[in-house]
Amino acid sequence: MLDLLMHPVYKRTARMSRPDKIKMRHYRLLRSYKEAIVTLRKEVQDFFDNIAIEERFEDPEMDTPNATNIVSKRNELLFLAKQFSKAGASLNQAIESAEEQLNKYVESWKEAFSKARERHDKTIKDAGVENASAITSELNKATTQIERVQKELQRAKKAAEKKSEIEANLRNQWIPKYNACFGEIYKKRVRKADSLTESLNAFVRISVRQMADRKDFTEAVKRLSRGSRLQMPELTAIAATMTPLELTKHITDQDTQGFAKRAGIKADKAATLIEHVWETSRDTEGNQLLSPLYGIMFTELRDQVIVELKVHDEAYKPMEELSVGSKCTAILSVALVEGSYPLIVDQPEDALDNPFVFEQIVKTVRRSKTERQYLFATHNSNVAVASDADLIYCLTATASRGNVDKHGSIDQLSTRDRVVVNLEGGKNAFALRSQKYDIEFDDPYAVVLSVSEED
Repeated sequence: MLDLLMHPVYKRTARMSRPDKIKMRHYRLLRSYKEAIVTLRKEVQDFFDNIAIEERFEDPEMDTPNATNIVSKRNELLFLAKQFSKAGASLNQAIESAEEQLNKYVESWKEAFSKARERHDKTIKDAGVENASAITSELNKATTQIERVQKELQRAKKAAEKKSEIEANLRNQWIPKYNACFGEIYKKRVRKADSLTESLNAFVRISVRQMADRKDFTEAVKRLSRGSRLQMPELTAIAATMTPLELTKHITDQDTQGFAKRAGIKADKAATLIEHVWETSRDTEGNQLLSPLYGIMFTELRDQVIVELKVHDEAYKPMEELSVGSKCTAILSVALVEGSYPLIVDQPEDALDNPFVFEQIVKTVRRSKTERQYLFATHNSNVAVASDADLIYCLTATASRGNVDKHGSIDQLSTRDRVVVNLEGGKNAFALRSQKYDIEFDDPYAVVLSVSEED
């Protein structure tokens, strides 16, 4: 059927079929003209046939005073009426002449079209084509469909232009603004990290690396490249060297060389990924859909917070290289100085060295206890006593329940005695250790003062 439709004779048929339709419109129009002329002629004829001019102007009675004048005026009106009748006759003649000319035109037009149709039919017959009218009908349908498709293509072209405009705005305007928000967050994190490091006297050092956490981006790149046969080293290099926006731009622009140079991979590997994304980003009807790629643009490159503990002098170790106790030391150090909300700590001495308990917990609590509430459950006298606790609860317990034995400040004798028993093992044990230590101070109160002055 398609081959037949492409035959030259059908192109001529299509051209003839359109005049054929025009012919019908012309014929209907000419017929309406003819009918209008006939109607007009009849109406004019009826008008003059029924006008009865003389009956409208009766003879006046001669015995009236103004009979002579009336007769004169009547004659004038009759003269005008006769002139009107002559005009009507001329009008009828003009209408009849127009009708005659129209009939001649219609007949000549019909004759010319019939001859053209005969030539057209002869051309089709000489070409050996059968069932031309049916094929012409199919051709007309195909032509109509083509016109409809062309209109749809125009609409699709406009939609594609709008889509390109939206994509350009997304890449050039909104995504940079989106990333700028994270830039502001990074600056605030840096300020907070510096503040904490200063509060900890650099015992714990906190720093922030912008967009250094790329785990989510790496996973997104892996999903995008699934089926492309790219190896993990290339995918890791892509995720480590560029931002989601840069990756999207290289792929949508099909910039193989720029992509390869930016990621530090071979050009053929970059071309493979670009081709893979374009080939797999189609719907069931084959339309290009890059939404999976554009979704990557919103992948957040999180900032990486690095916590390091000073181990000696100016040497620091990151959290992942510390022992469990040292990790607890770093975390508790930050918790002690961060925020103004109450802090509850359960037996910090279990995971911390005694020197740290005094150097960090005692000094920090003494410095901050007027601004923040600390609650410790502890068996360590440094935490309970040296930190200058305002309220101490001494507890006793059985197999089934616990009870408050004594409570109050260390200045209360009953509380002090119970603290000595629970934390020091009793007065004798405390005295024996003091004797063994044999440490003498010229001014015992200077120890407390020195703790405060260091802060």
